[in-house]
Amino acid sequence: MNSIKKTNNRTNNVYTLVASLLFVLTALTVTAIAQQVKIYPSSIRLDKGKTRTVTAVAFDSSGNYLPNKVFSFSLASGTPGIASIRRSPEGDTGNGRSYLSGNLGEIAGQLAGRVTFTATVDGVISSPVTVEVHDPAAAPQATINGDNDAEGGQTIRVRTGEAIEVSGEASRGVQLAEWFWGDGDRTGDLISATHAYLKSGTYQLRLKVTNEGGQTSETSVPVIVTDHPAATREFVVRNVAELLAAYNQCIGGEHMDCLLSD
Repeated sequence: MNSIKKTNNRTNNVYTLVASLLFVLTALTVTAIAQQVKIYPSSIRLDKGKTRTVTAVAFDSSGNYLPNKVFSFSLASGTPGIASIRRSPEGDTGNGRSYLSGNLGEIAGQLAGRVTFTATVDGVISSPVTVEVHDPAAAPQATINGDNDAEGGQTIRVRTGEAIEVSGEASRGVQLAEWFWGDGDRTGDLISATHAYLKSGTYQLRLKVTNEGGQTSETSVPVIVTDHPAATREFVVRNVAELLAAYNQCIGGEHMDCLLSD
């Protein structure tokens, strides 16, 4: 009986030691001081009357993520009435069993305009998140940005099979956004979109926006699609060694035929 008691005592001591170590490690993690704070995403388009959530993250001096931090969120620039921010309610909000998130901020759009917010913890302030609040009831104005920016917004140039990226974020009075690609395809309900053309030619890309009152605005940009140029050199490879050797010689524009066997 005495040996059993001694064994149990030793076991209890081990459990106590492990629990103490875990407590110390947890305490060290929680109390580590942040050296850098980031907030994601860095920019938001938000309709009046809607909400979006941002995430704040803290890092130590070595760039390691610090969990369990509780951030405060505040207005950095702009008119307070344009948008508000608070720690995001989590859990069962319908039955009064919610709590405030430590690192999520809820932004509410109130008036059309631009503001910026920051997150703070341990006295360290994040870079700002820019919030553009738009009024879907405003007079509509369609604007296309993206791959056309390289040529002053006038033209998009792309190879066959390669995707283009376009955005209507700068548009105003948007309840509905529709993209007409000029090749028979259409994309709806996306303020930003991507598309690939399978044949060369010139297409007229058109963006149509509709506001809450049913008013519309359209804008367009030509898309010039060209085939890929002919290969400058050709390699025929029959095994992995030849494939690697050919790959190391490539400088751009080559065509490679692979005749690899299983």
